Amino acid sequence: MGLDHFIGVDVGTGSVRAGLVVGAGKMVATATKDIGIRSPRPNFYQQSSVEIWEAVIHTVKVGS
Repeated sequence: MGLDHFIGVDVGTGSVRAGLVVGAGKMVATATKDIGIRSPRPNFYQQSSVEIWEAVIHTVKVGS
């Protein structure tokens, strides 16, 4: 892989997405991993930063 490849990562509410793009703008690979949302009580939501980070690592490895 040369210097003309870029990885973009998007962390959303329900998933992490990564894409491998060549310098010309063509998407050559993508990966998505769902992440959980917990609601321990009404109107209160939380996510695990460890789970998010692990999803980022997973999508970057799979998508590249």
